[in-house]
Amino acid sequence: MDALLLFALIVFMPLVLLFIFIFPEQFTELLIFFYNPDTRVAFIAAVLLLYLWLKYRKKHKKKKYDYLEDLSLIEGHVNGEFYHYRSLIDAKKGANFTLFVDGKCGYDFMLKFENGFEKFLKKISLAYECQSGDRRFDDTIYILSDDEVLCQDLQEDAVLREAIFELFWSLKEKNYRVKFLRYYDGRLIMLADYKGEIDDSTYKEIETLSKQSASLMQKIIERLPNKVKKDEIIYRERTSWAINVITALFVALLLNGLIKLWLDMLDSFFLPRLVEKYAFFVPSIEIVALFLALYSLFSFFYFYKSSRLALALFIGFTLGGFGVFLSVITGLKEINLYLDDSKTYKRVERVVGKHLRRGRRSSVWYVDFSKLGEIRVPPSFYHKVDKGDWVWMEMKKGYLGVPWIYNIKNLKGEEND
Repeated sequence: MDALLLFALIVFMPLVLLFIFIFPEQFTELLIFFYNPDTRVAFIAAVLLLYLWLKYRKKHKKKKYDYLEDLSLIEGHVNGEFYHYRSLIDAKKGANFTLFVDGKCGYDFMLKFENGFEKFLKKISLAYECQSGDRRFDDTIYILSDDEVLCQDLQEDAVLREAIFELFWSLKEKNYRVKFLRYYDGRLIMLADYKGEIDDSTYKEIETLSKQSASLMQKIIERLPNKVKKDEIIYRERTSWAINVITALFVALLLNGLIKLWLDMLDSFFLPRLVEKYAFFVPSIEIVALFLALYSLFSFFYFYKSSRLALALFIGFTLGGFGVFLSVITGLKEINLYLDDSKTYKRVERVVGKHLRRGRRSSVWYVDFSKLGEIRVPPSFYHKVDKGDWVWMEMKKGYLGVPWIYNIKNLKGEEND
């Protein structure tokens, strides 16, 4: 997958840019395809369904990973076994590395440092987490799993608990914090980041820590009994599956809103335009508040006594809230425009001024009208009108009662389409 992504960045993207410059009209038609809500929503829904189908169509069989396909991975070996890792080092953002160790099938869990929100949910009996009986382990590590077999393993195997705790704590002593340790699709995966000072020795340090961590991860895998003896069926928890579906849905809503907002900023889609551009802001906030309330009730019922309740709430209030807000505020605008069957009426406006706002990478053109006030316009229209000019606008009342501009004409006869 990473190799395909690298190929797309190196080959495909330059071809797309070449297409934009050589065939601008066809590119505009493509933008219109995504601008229309019926085609854009259908396209995003198709991509979402394809993603979920590809993710789960082989969920019952062990996947053989070809690490050679991922050019960003570095191979190493310890105790006669191979491991793979990738590192990312940035002087400003710090460093992190992801470590992969092949293991047994039959497990689906995530371990991380326990935070205050998770402690609070456990205290009020809304979230359940397996307790091993080892206070030091239970107060430090949060177990994202409802697997009773795993819970029994942690309660009975002190060596397993010690190996996990040592993995987390040994990296913390080196100023590396384990973001998660996840067992998924027959692989044990760890992500750790470092926020300290970056120097030439960081690469070597990550190489050393990867080898040490891989040895501990192999020990963890050895202590976990193989739950599946035949056909290597991969275990997938119900709540884990639900988290993946919810996340994919919220990402789709977020993309829908972002694409629409980005297209609205392009000069090609200057019209149609709402007279009050923030008319749907408050209603969108109210709808998001209602959504979060209903989503919270769903989470409390579906993830009740589940270790993933805190994760579900976090995803809903961050990614979900933002994605729903963007889709709602753009959706209300599209309902107001595309379902409007009111008659067009004309309105005469006088240009009282115009100004340009320059940014670091782009500029935005505005024209001030006598009654409607400031409206963003494309540069072509901006240069055609001057202070004191009269223009007439074709307008509609809007399906939701918010007037919008259908067309603008300069009384000199110059029209902006």
